[in-house]
Amino acid sequence: MRFHQEQLDALDLTVHCAVHANAGSGKTSVLTHRFLKILAETQTPMDKVVAITFTRAAAAEMKERIHRRLVDLLRSPEARAEFAHSGSDEIFVKNIRSWVNECGRSRISTFHSFCSSIIRQYADELNIDADVRDIEEQEASMLAAKAVDMAMANALDPQSPLHDETLAVFDDVSISAATDLVMRMARSRTFCALLNERTAEDETAWLHRQHQAVLSVMKGLAIDMLHEVIEGVADYSHIVPFDSLDEQIRSAIDEAKNADNQRAVDIAVSTMSSWFTQTGTILAPKAKLDVSGAAKEFVLPKQTYTTYVTLKKISWDDDRELRLLRLLRILATIGQMASEKYTQLKRDRNGIDFDDMIGLAIELLEKEEVAQAIRSGISYLMVDEFQDTDPEQFRLLSLLVPALAGRDIAGPNIFIVGDDKQSIYGFRDADVRLFRRATQAIKHANLKHGEDDGYRPLSRSYRMHQDLCSMVNTMCVRIFGSVEAPSPEDLLSYDVAYAELVAGITAPTSSALGTCSVVVDEHDELDAVARTIVQILNGSIERNIATFDRDSGEWLVRPPQPGDIAVLLPKNELVQNMADKLRSYNVPFQMHGGRAFFTRPEVSDIRALLTTCVDPSNDLAVATLMRSPYLRCTDAEITAAALTGRRSSLRDGLAQYVARGSASPALVEADRLLETWGTRILTMQIPEFVRSAQDDVRWHETIAKDDRRDQILANVEKTIDIIRSTIDGTGAGIHDAIEALVPPDVDREKEGELVAESDAVQLMTIHAAKGLEYGIVVLAGLNSGGGTSQTILTDQLGFTFDLPAQAAKIETPSELEKMPDVLTHDMNKVLDKKRAEAESRRRLYVALTRAKMHIVISFEMSDPIEKGKALAKMLATALYAPGAKIPFQIITPDEEVERYTDGRSARTEYVVVDHIPAPPPTLISPSAMMRSHTSDEPYQDADGSSSGGMIYGTAIHDALSGVITKFTGMSDEALTSEIVRALSMHDLDRTVALDAVTEILALLESSLLTSHTHHLSTARLETRLVGALNQIVFQGVMDVRFHPNDTTIEIWDWKTNNVASSDHLESVAAEYQIQMCTYAWLCLRSYPECSTVRTRLVFTKAASKGLHKIDHVQEWKREDMEEMEGAMMEAVKK
Repeated sequence: MRFHQEQLDALDLTVHCAVHANAGSGKTSVLTHRFLKILAETQTPMDKVVAITFTRAAAAEMKERIHRRLVDLLRSPEARAEFAHSGSDEIFVKNIRSWVNECGRSRISTFHSFCSSIIRQYADELNIDADVRDIEEQEASMLAAKAVDMAMANALDPQSPLHDETLAVFDDVSISAATDLVMRMARSRTFCALLNERTAEDETAWLHRQHQAVLSVMKGLAIDMLHEVIEGVADYSHIVPFDSLDEQIRSAIDEAKNADNQRAVDIAVSTMSSWFTQTGTILAPKAKLDVSGAAKEFVLPKQTYTTYVTLKKISWDDDRELRLLRLLRILATIGQMASEKYTQLKRDRNGIDFDDMIGLAIELLEKEEVAQAIRSGISYLMVDEFQDTDPEQFRLLSLLVPALAGRDIAGPNIFIVGDDKQSIYGFRDADVRLFRRATQAIKHANLKHGEDDGYRPLSRSYRMHQDLCSMVNTMCVRIFGSVEAPSPEDLLSYDVAYAELVAGITAPTSSALGTCSVVVDEHDELDAVARTIVQILNGSIERNIATFDRDSGEWLVRPPQPGDIAVLLPKNELVQNMADKLRSYNVPFQMHGGRAFFTRPEVSDIRALLTTCVDPSNDLAVATLMRSPYLRCTDAEITAAALTGRRSSLRDGLAQYVARGSASPALVEADRLLETWGTRILTMQIPEFVRSAQDDVRWHETIAKDDRRDQILANVEKTIDIIRSTIDGTGAGIHDAIEALVPPDVDREKEGELVAESDAVQLMTIHAAKGLEYGIVVLAGLNSGGGTSQTILTDQLGFTFDLPAQAAKIETPSELEKMPDVLTHDMNKVLDKKRAEAESRRRLYVALTRAKMHIVISFEMSDPIEKGKALAKMLATALYAPGAKIPFQIITPDEEVERYTDGRSARTEYVVVDHIPAPPPTLISPSAMMRSHTSDEPYQDADGSSSGGMIYGTAIHDALSGVITKFTGMSDEALTSEIVRALSMHDLDRTVALDAVTEILALLESSLLTSHTHHLSTARLETRLVGALNQIVFQGVMDVRFHPNDTTIEIWDWKTNNVASSDHLESVAAEYQIQMCTYAWLCLRSYPECSTVRTRLVFTKAASKGLHKIDHVQEWKREDMEEMEGAMMEAVKK
């Protein structure tokens, strides 16, 4: 690979490295190459190289990139020549082959997976079971909520000693604020310990410490205010009396810096009082000194004079602060109870959550003997996306890498890479300051042993058109330049310095490339955005896409497609609103994120179906289900049933109304189905139950005419995946499955996968867009501000919340009196606001740098600087700043724009074809899709073995699904045990079961599987894809699916046919031609970036018989889709 000098510097293995990488700078390529460089040039074993990132998807991508590069090295002597390896090329090739085989077991993982592995390795040290289960976030949230409910219920029990105190808490604290604190204690062992320590402090000592901390914050606030005054009068400093003002303010700053906290505040307030009114104007006597009249017109920035007013009026009140402490003590007691109950619930399930994984790993590393042993197993440690690190993760790394803690002892070489301007996950406790702190630690560690401090910037961006790059820089310089960048040693400021992007590409230039546009609509902003998108797609607003063709070395320019466009919004609620607008203009779209998915009708219907079956008294669920496509009752019919059951429940009313004999056919059928489903759900797996209910009502036909049909089908499959992941292997039941479908408070989909339209506008929050890139990025809804939290936690003042501003007078309870402010919380709000503003600047940077060719910015008012809020005001101030000279264009979308059409024919009524079934393992029974490709006579096994039939095939499939992604890391005993456990769930004779074990083990030991361990470790199993062709909806379930590279998908399908030879295998494989064709078509249709699908039929018995050939491979190309569709439709007809 070709690297420029900055990237080459970042590949240095001789020092610890802190890489600060701008958006689109190729950091992943550097990280991947560095991993290979370590293997090739240092002879370090692969298992002593550790790479940590923050999501499973990112870890899987890194493994995939490394595997792909290793394969490329095998094929290319030129690529191998890039590495300064010792020894001959023959030896290097041998090593590479070894690394290819090891790649699937490489130590590339998330923080939590890394911790989980060392916890199991040292389980005895921690006194836990080695087979302890990792509890996923969704399950952890449910358990924690249950623990909090139990703790609250115990505290409010009339027999509890906490009863009266807990009731008194709710006089001053909202239930949501109290629950927030208790939940935080339950979920975080560190926060629980911190709050218990703080609230156990002597009241006098606590008051003194908090008062001094508040004064320290106020001193900083006062000095910042004085600096803002200097900036505000800079243009007038040569005019009387501003020259004197400038001099006095500077003198006050110097004096305040050297004074104690209280004195510094007094100096600042006194200086301001001698010059300004509380509305920010200059006092009249001072203003008269200015003959030019400028002083009479001058007004301080609102933020500055607001700070002045705040500092002038606030005062400390011991009683109010003590009330806060005492409330915290009661809540901390309840929180400790919740923490203990949560721990017990996890123990009952033999599980540990993410917080446990980090905490237990830290506990291990605090034992120096264990820490040395763990460190000795790691030579190189690399951490990606370091700006997203939270304090506990940083603590873990500091124990693992002595250099980060300032300890000059032996430890791993550390390489961190990230972009502090992209730190936007404060709500997950990510702390941008830790990147600054780690960078300083790395510099100091390196300078102890040489002159190279290890700081490595990657400034060049290969993502963005050079003209757009210049515009983004201009905006961001003003966005970030509105505050002073903190010094490298500053441990408190959340601000970051802006490092300008350097354009790394030179794309063609034209008025339709590399643009920034602004849309303003005060009536319906999102509708204006939708109309703008339609006009971009139909060409009436010209915005082209330029892509670089590596084969020809030329740029190709084309019109945009829906998939080139992403709309980024600040809040999840806006995603659904934007989707509604695009739908009204017939624009295909795909939504990502949080609550939006769980509130979609098809998801709510499944939640209602399950709820009704287990809780028939839930009238809301029953009514939702009756109105849904499952039961299709009218509002009048539902009302009739509800009136009949008004003394009991809607379900009882339905049964009674039907029993009278006067109910409509729809109500009679609804009653029958509800009775059937209520019994059936007790005997079936939940995913299979949902599918059976859909079959009962021919649900697919009911949605066939819906414009959202494809998306509905995909959403239902995702819902079933969520149910399956909730219950499989966890001991969870139907109530847990229902809970998993409740709209969450936070986004559960950050690593999700949604199959939707093959070419669709992408809708997501700014947070969800991080790490992605699009040809055209639209920023909308920017005036929508984030809500303020009732509870605040800061380093300086700890955890606080507000108390009621008024209270009843003791003498006259009917009258209210104003209560003093809680100064600690007021100052915490100031600190929190600064933190939020700093993160908002970074969110805008992330949003702007997702674009490759064009940015469209939408405002809902004509004057967003004066009237705007949140991100809108911040971005408008930079965009319209004097001297900015950003060549943006104003777009006024057509009010009468026609609905979008991409030339596809209108949809007609659809019928449904069931997913294409494989023939029985030992007797091919042609299906409707295969009849034209098989003979009339049954296809018999070659030797008539008894290990066949549908039950046997299902058993083999289930056993393989349980081990295929992890078999390389399992001991022989554990592997065999897992296979036997899976087979025991099926009705197999003992002899047949033993044959099945032998068959599976032989397959797992085959060269085919051992050479694909990397891909199999990250593969998706039993995934279902859906797609419509003409009047047919196809569904297919793929046993194994993975992506060998960015443009290829590989599908594996297990076959248990009793093949006798390689020739026999090929003849059997021919019978599955149409099935594989349809699987390939579904993949090509669902993944627009995919150009090739490789289908592989894997014959399990061929492996156990030792046949040389055990698989049949076929490739399908996107350019052949029309031919594939013809074959599929021909098979349907027959």
